[in-house]
Amino acid sequence: MEWTEDFSVGISEIDDQHKRLFELISTASILEKRCDEQELHDEIVRMLVKLNLYTIYHFETEERIMEANGYSEATQHKREHQAFVNKLEQMHPEADELKSIETLHEIAAFLENWIKNHILRTDFKYKPLMVQRMKDGTFVADPKSEPFVFPDELDELL
Repeated sequence: MEWTEDFSVGISEIDDQHKRLFELISTASILEKRCDEQELHDEIVRMLVKLNLYTIYHFETEERIMEANGYSEATQHKREHQAFVNKLEQMHPEADELKSIETLHEIAAFLENWIKNHILRTDFKYKPLMVQRMKDGTFVADPKSEPFVFPDELDELL
């Protein structure tokens, strides 16, 4: 799964974060090719933890930008974000399932569908406002922008 310009919301910070989310989700196919059954459990758990942490960081950034720019549907958008975070936090398959390529495929398919649909259907709703504000010179960037760094123990992910 690769990010393309078709997914651009017109805000470079958000587009860069979306690219990183695509990379994290694509980790599933890397795991399938590089891990044996014993390693698969730990790597799936690590992938889900990394995805959860980065997703929260991304959602917070996006929500601050929506608020700062007066996006009228920000509350509904936040609800959709929270529902996804809740779903991610509930994704704790049993240990035996986490050694299964089928489980990995199911997780990857869910994540790929969600991010593509969310960007194209939900994020694209704010795109016209943001693009217009950029043209007008009234766009407000994330006032709390800072780089994201994964905890050291998660850097071992393939």
